Formats: sequence, C-alpha cells, structure tokens
Amino acid sequence: MKNLFTSLFFVLFVFVAAAQDRMTNTFSIVAYDAGTGEMGGAVQSHYFAVGGTVLYPKAGVGIVATQALVNPAYGPKGLNMLEKGKSAEKAVEQLIKDDEGEMYRQLAIVDAMGGIAQHTGKNTIPTQCMIKGKNYAVQANMMLQEGVCKAMAAAYEKAVTEKKPLKQRLMDALFAAQEAGGDIRGMQSAGMVVVKTDANDNPMIAKPVDLRVEDSETPLKDLQRLVHIHTAYDFMNQGDVAMEKGETEMAISLF
Repeated sequence: MKNLFTSLFFVLFVFVAAAQDRMTNTFSIVAYDAGTGEMGGAVQSHYFAVGGTVLYPKAGVGIVATQALVNPAYGPKGLNMLEKGKSAEKAVEQLIKDDEGEMYRQLAIVDAMGGIAQHTGKNTIPTQCMIKGKNYAVQANMMLQEGVCKAMAAAYEKAVTEKKPLKQRLMDALFAAQEAGGDIRGMQSAGMVVVKTDANDNPMIAKPVDLRVEDSETPLKDLQRLVHIHTAYDFMNQGDVAMEKGETEMAISLF
C-alpha cells in the first residue's frame, strides 16, 4: 500500500511539474581551469536535447547549469547577475530567493573568477546529491542509486592530477556518473560547453567547445567521439594559424 501511495504521489508530482516547468532529471558538472583560463560544463540525461536546456555559458562571465524541475530563467538571469559583478555564490542566493519553486530546483554556477556555487531544493526528486570541490561542482537528481556525485567528483579530481584537458575531465566525470548508476530512466542526450574566462569577439576563441548529442542510445560514447574529433580539428586550426604567421615548423608539428 505504501509503495502504491508513493507511486501515485510521484505520478501526480510529475504531472503538476510538467504543467509548469520542464523536468530534467540528470547529472551535470561545472568547473574552472585556472591553468588555461577556461570554464566548462557538461550534462547527461534521459531527456531530449538536454545540453540546450541545462547549460547556459558566456565567455568572460560564467556558466549556469539549471536542472531537476528546470527554471529556464535561471540561465539568462544568472549570467546577467555575473556580468554585473555578482559572484557565483551571490547569484545563486539571489536566484533562489526570487523563485517560489526553488525547492524543486538544482542549480550550479561557475564564474569567471573561479567562484563555484550550487543549490539543491529540499523537494528535488531523489536520489539526489551535490558536491562542491576545488574549482568544480557536481550535482544529480533522480539517480538509480547513491554514489553518483561521489563518483563524478573522484573521476574529475583524478583527471586533474593526470593533467588532462578540461573537456576530458568533464567527460571522465560523466562516464563515472553513468557507471555509478546514472539516471534511473537511462540515457538519451548529452552536452558539453567550454568558454574562456576572458571575453573575445571571436566565437571560436571565446567558446572553443560547444558539443551536443541530442538523441541517442549511447550519448556519452557519442559525445566522447565528438570530443576526440574536436581535438583533432583544434590541432588543424592551430596549424592553419601558424601557417598564416609564417611559423612553418610549428604548423608542421600540429598537422
């Protein structure tokens, strides 16, 4: 009887929630790399085109990740606050203060100074978790089992010690989350963004990574493949720039 009541309550919650905001039960990470001057975010969910729903990046400003019962306004509002000088922590405080539905939200922000802040509402669907580490934050909800955030954090920190590039650190964290159980509904889409902490009018420089897998049975494998391809093209582009500058030996080493 108790299980039946729980199931009915969950169905009712989903119906009411879906009528107001988009429900994106997922796991994500935002991070800052002081060595390269980059901020990154990555996400996976059993939800169509999750990258465009959860991640809101802007070079020179920060990255906002909004999930669970998503409030799409968190993205532009959060970035606007950062752009006006608020820290990630102050932006999170203001966003949840102004939101009557904050108890259903998960939110994480990284700012251009390396500040990290996050929030998980008390009514976020379990199994939910969040961990804030050195220069990164991981968060998840509606996971199959406990341990997803711990697995993400451990994988990210290991990748840092191995001096992997930011995009691969993010990728390792996503794989670890899935191996720890992942979304109770399975997989569907994934996304990754990396932006510079300095603003730049050249979008290729300002946002060097913007990759998405919108609908797939193996979104993480597909996203990893795109990361590998992106890395290869990045070397090629650096080679082109070296050729333009007349640095022939450098160009040859990059092709």
